[in-house]
Order: sequence, then C-alpha cells, then structure tokens
Amino acid sequence: MHQVADTLAAQRLGHADLREESPREYALAARNEALVETLYAAGIRVSELTGLNIADLDQSRRTLRVRGKGDKERTVPYGRPAAEALDRWLAARDQLAGPSVSSAVFLGARGARIDPASCAASSTKP
Repeated sequence: MHQVADTLAAQRLGHADLREESPREYALAARNEALVETLYAAGIRVSELTGLNIADLDQSRRTLRVRGKGDKERTVPYGRPAAEALDRWLAARDQLAGPSVSSAVFLGARGARIDPASCAASSTKP
C-alpha cells in the first residue's frame, strides 16, 4: 500500500509541470490517481470500476452506480479525495479519448475503455 501512496504523492507533486510539458502524460497520471482513489473510496471491484460509464457518475451527490456480479446494480458513495481526483481526470480525459469517444469513465492509453488487467497494472506503476 505504501508503494501506491508514494506513487500518488509523486503524481500530485508533478501535476502542474506535467500538464504543461505533456498533456497526455498528465492525463495518464490523473487517470491513475483517479483509479486508485475511486477504488479505495468506493470499495468496488476493479471490474465494476472499469465498467463505469459517464452516466453512472453523480458528481453532485458523490455517488457511483455500479453493476456487480450477477448484473446487480447498486449505488455507492465516494469521498472528497476521490471526487477531486475524478474531477482532474475528467478534465484531462479528452487527451486520451480515441476517434470513437467511449462513454466509459476510464480510458486506456489508446482511448478505448480500460480493461481490468490494464487497470491493475496502471494503478501500481511508480
């Protein structure tokens, strides 16, 4: 867990410089931070996180509508750190959006919906 916390701290410190130098790298860093913060805050499965669509976010109430095992739907809250990380990611999301912009909240490096394996790898990279 310390590795993830250290990675997040390093990403936060570099956000201002990264945003100007490389908008794409900034978008990846913002996405990775939002992935970890949302997983931690909402306590959802990686598969539920990667299945989120923009319409599943209620930013005013800080809730997510997730579909879990057995296609059961539930609403889960998330806190301020996750909300701030999501705001940063959504503001930078267009840097990764592919030609056919997906309704997915989280996008991979090529602009399509991120898959669970990529999500796990992205959230632990230093």
